[in-house]
Amino acid sequence: MNQESKLVVAYGRQLIKLELEAARYDRSHPPHHAPVLNYVRSTPNRRWFCLLAVLATFDREPITPSYITKELGVSRNSVDTMIRECEEPEWIIVDRDDRGHRTLQSSPFMAECWLLYAKWTADKSNELGFGNIEGALRLIKSLPK
Repeated sequence: MNQESKLVVAYGRQLIKLELEAARYDRSHPPHHAPVLNYVRSTPNRRWFCLLAVLATFDREPITPSYITKELGVSRNSVDTMIRECEEPEWIIVDRDDRGHRTLQSSPFMAECWLLYAKWTADKSNELGFGNIEGALRLIKSLPK
């Protein structure tokens, strides 16, 4: 196995550790974040729905139910259910025009939850040496063959 392959294996190994720690749900978070975290962790579609809503907030570009349906490959009924589930506790902001068409994005609260997770992921990635492995891979790739 060459050096690059060894580094890819090392990266993959550390990625497994990161995924396992994320799946254990033992990272600290404020108690008021628990309901949204439980929702996001309940199904892959709910997670992706929430990620799309947060991304819409970060991009300052609200998204439509049709867009979500297409991105997730789920039924319109499923998307409508997720909108209801997230609008009631104010995890998303839904705007309705005079014809009843909706656009949505995450609430600042949901974005805050995601940013806390992003910080945890960045800290954990640093702890696990992802940057060092990536730097070594870049160096190997830059060496003459």
